Amino acid sequence: MSKLAVIRTAVFETDAIRLVAALSGSSDVYVETTQYFPYFSFAGRCTLPGLFGKRQTDVRCLIDAVNGHGATADRFDVDHEVMVDSSKIAVKLTAAEATAAAQRIVTHSLGRNLRVIARFEPDFDAATLVYKKFWIVGDGQIRALVDSVDGSMHPLRVRAA
Repeated sequence: MSKLAVIRTAVFETDAIRLVAALSGSSDVYVETTQYFPYFSFAGRCTLPGLFGKRQTDVRCLIDAVNGHGATADRFDVDHEVMVDSSKIAVKLTAAEATAAAQRIVTHSLGRNLRVIARFEPDFDAATLVYKKFWIVGDGQIRALVDSVDGSMHPLRVRAA
C-alpha cells in the first residue's frame, strides 16, 4: 500500500453508481474496480510578447503519463490517499518526455488562443506526479468508466462469458 497525490474528487463512488444506474435502469449497479491514472502536472509562467510590451501569465498543464497526451488545466487541489498498488496504472513516460510534451501543448494552446505570433518559452516548475481516480461501474449488462473529477462516463464493453 502506498500514499499518492490524487486530484480532489467532485464525484464520489455513490454518485458514480447513481449515474450508471440512471443510464441502465438497473438497481443492481456496483463498482467493479477503482483505478488511479497517472498524470505529470506542470505549473509555471510564460512571458508573452505583445504590441504594448511583454506580459506574464501563469500556466498549468497535465500530461497523461501513459501515452503523452496533454492539455492545459485549471488550478486543482490534491488529496493524499492510501491505496493498493494494484489499482495504480503504471507510468510509461519519463519526466523529460512529459516536459517536452508540456512545452508543446502550452506553446500551441497559448499561441492559438491568445494569437501570439512571436516565439515564447514556458518556464515550468518541476513536474509532479498526480493521479486521477476512475471507477469501473456496471450491472452485468452495461459497464462504464466514470471520472471522479467531472462525472463524465465512457461506456465499456461487457466481458464475454
